[in-house]
Amino acid sequence: MAGVEQDRYQLLERLGAGGTWLAQDLLLGRRVAMKDVSGSPDQPAVARLDHPGIIHVYDLVRWNDAPWIITEYVPAGSLHDAAPLTHRAAARIGLEVLAALRVVHAAGLRHGNVKPQNILLADDGRVILTDFGGSSEDLPALGAALRTATGGLPGPLTPLIDALQAPDPDRYLEPMLRIAATERAIGVSRVPSVSVAPSASRAASAASPVACRRRAMRSQPSKSGSMPSAERRRREAS
Repeated sequence: MAGVEQDRYQLLERLGAGGTWLAQDLLLGRRVAMKDVSGSPDQPAVARLDHPGIIHVYDLVRWNDAPWIITEYVPAGSLHDAAPLTHRAAARIGLEVLAALRVVHAAGLRHGNVKPQNILLADDGRVILTDFGGSSEDLPALGAALRTATGGLPGPLTPLIDALQAPDPDRYLEPMLRIAATERAIGVSRVPSVSVAPSASRAASAASPVACRRRAMRSQPSKSGSMPSAERRRREAS
């Protein structure tokens, strides 16, 4: 099957077992990914999505009377390859996928095929959704993917996973995300981000409202306006 398609794209090798091919764009001199997307009528709409967590679509072509999608080629493993993960690592991936899904849903679309194999962990650090098209509900599917990635073990990410897999995930998810964002902001996160270094985490904790209030209370004089007891005893002794 390898050869020149549309006088521009040359199929090189199959990527995994999902029907995606590595190809060479002979016009622009770059590597791309190609896939037969028969039965996926939303592909033109997917091509208009613009988010770093969504695979970039370059072109749609017909070959052998079938539609093929041309996307960026991302050197990457997948969430499936990386499992099992700690809750900390899975949290970072899950929140980035959620951000991408919000863009998808805001456009009136559905990914429909969220699973560990379709969540790419790129060599450049990006988390990328690929391989749109299917009938599954996105949020419960993401919850299942994260639960699998963490080996089903309980931990800090469990409340978010449970919210994603709730009968009405949209009802529970927004409060969970607000709580997670607030906790990360003050440095006491149950759903931690792996991008925060330990030193940065300690700095955030030191700058939290609770810590600031404690420092302020220690530096304030007593209500009676008297000096601290140790200083008072030294002055009385003199």
